[in-house]
Amino acid sequence: MSVKSLNLSHQWRNTFSPHVINFDKTGDGVYASKKTSSVNMTLTTNPFGCSSSIEDSLIQQSLSAYPFNQAELLKAKIAHKLNISDDHILLGNGIDGLMFEIARALLSPSCQIVVPKVTFPNMSFAARVSGAEIAYAEMKDHIFSDLESIRHCYKSNTKLSYLCNPNNPTGEYLSPKDIIYNLYSDESILIVDEANIEFSSGESCVDYIHSYPNLVVLRTFSKAYGIAGLRIGYIVADSEFLRLLDRSRPPFPVSGVACDAANKAITDNVFLESSIHKIFQEKEKLVHVLEQFGFTVFDGKANTILCHHAEYDDLITLFQRVDISVTAGSFFGLKDSWCRIAPQSVETNNDFIKRLETL
Repeated sequence: MSVKSLNLSHQWRNTFSPHVINFDKTGDGVYASKKTSSVNMTLTTNPFGCSSSIEDSLIQQSLSAYPFNQAELLKAKIAHKLNISDDHILLGNGIDGLMFEIARALLSPSCQIVVPKVTFPNMSFAARVSGAEIAYAEMKDHIFSDLESIRHCYKSNTKLSYLCNPNNPTGEYLSPKDIIYNLYSDESILIVDEANIEFSSGESCVDYIHSYPNLVVLRTFSKAYGIAGLRIGYIVADSEFLRLLDRSRPPFPVSGVACDAANKAITDNVFLESSIHKIFQEKEKLVHVLEQFGFTVFDGKANTILCHHAEYDDLITLFQRVDISVTAGSFFGLKDSWCRIAPQSVETNNDFIKRLETL
């Protein structure tokens, strides 16, 4: 029998976990599509770039050495900024990569994870690949987090609960005290995703990790710090939890280039504060225009705008008429009469407004 006549696809397909085979989100579909329009209002990275000091560090970076020193230096700087010891920090390949590492180490088909119905979906994606059961907690008035509803979903096999704070796509911010009071359990891990916490003036859950050993906080350099392309984030948690989690990971999970850039970014408070100020100026401008055009806008405590229009069932198609890309509400568990818009550069936002006026 010739090689061509063998049905090899079925042979290798059966070596995969059925949870991977049945998972219907792959590649770019997990986060965002490559197919964007001339005016792209989808991604929530910093539209004003990153600290100018990062370019110099990239030029001087040696690519021949493993990133021992850079990673330890970065952990020390994060620890100093957060006023904790560096054994409470674990670096990783962005929050998304850390979510999948947590799921791989902790979850199995016998476990349950609880997530709000409307939130950033990648933690549930990671759980699905691991075969875990996912309980989706109902929201208040379709978009507001309901901590009692989340807690009501807890069962004896609940291994993780997940909350994004500020929530994505709504930007809703909840106080750490309320989160911990309602959701913390000695029997499961509480994960709080603070990817957009720099855009909020509120308190961080990081301040509570010493008192609550089952609390795990996720942070990133992708959003406010503007280095999403280098894929670097970190976990703040109990040191013993991190030590065990680290056992399941390959060595050097983040590159020296990413560590060097993050080392520069975390010390440039001038860039961070000025760019956040400009983002919120642009956000305020966009909110005003959207409301003028009949959109209902939820203006939360992050660099996102969640909006709804009562006259349109499909906002994606509506915006595509004028070559604008927005993020579909269905990506977050809403109907497509909802969409998320992220403020971009001044020029892009002005172009967005001009095109909106032609609809």
